[in-house]
Amino acid sequence: MDESKAILPASWAETVRSLQRGFLKGSYIRVVNYHSTPRFRLESYERQLAFYQQHFSAVGEADLDCFFDTGEWFKDKPGLILNFFEGYRNNYEFIAPLAEKYGFVGWFYIPTGFLSSPVADQHAFASTHKLEILTNDYSDERIAMTWDELRELDKKHVVASHTQTHERLSRESSDEALQREIISSKHDLEGQLGHEVSTFCWLYGSEVGVNPRADRYLHQAGYKYLLSNFKIQKLKNST
Repeated sequence: MDESKAILPASWAETVRSLQRGFLKGSYIRVVNYHSTPRFRLESYERQLAFYQQHFSAVGEADLDCFFDTGEWFKDKPGLILNFFEGYRNNYEFIAPLAEKYGFVGWFYIPTGFLSSPVADQHAFASTHKLEILTNDYSDERIAMTWDELRELDKKHVVASHTQTHERLSRESSDEALQREIISSKHDLEGQLGHEVSTFCWLYGSEVGVNPRADRYLHQAGYKYLLSNFKIQKLKNST
């Protein structure tokens, strides 16, 4: 974690103490974050997922609901959420089949403007919106998954919003930017998937309580969960 980019409710020391208290109480689910998942790393990913399968259990939305409702994890092995950010084509083609092979639910965090960009513009979109391309696995120009591919993932995995344009949201962000990145991104996904999208994660995102203006938009949008730098929080207006 780059400390210069993290937006925290307290000092780093207090943040670490808070995390330690949570670990000691057992009130946590483990999370591993991935971004671009290129072909040349497939052997490494397979070793990782085989290890996860031995030691951890998959976490879907219903599992997360149960954990928050009861405060207890109910499976024999600890819960592990695999997060895949940005909507890269190689997430769909390479890592998603491996996650399924080893019995895991992937959580795919999508900046909707990336998927909606014409193929010829996707590299330019990535370079101007903080989307890193580790390697080009394809002979054509498409680097984002298609909406059809995302709908296919949605049948077995969890799709969440990661803003519309991958813009960092801060206390100084305009209302227009907050509306676009928090609310419009949710509408984009729900229009394409045909069901409610419950989870949001922003770029270098703070937790609830740090940016009250952004919090209002989260509640207005009707999200249930916020993934921030160190927490998954259930929003108070959710049921």
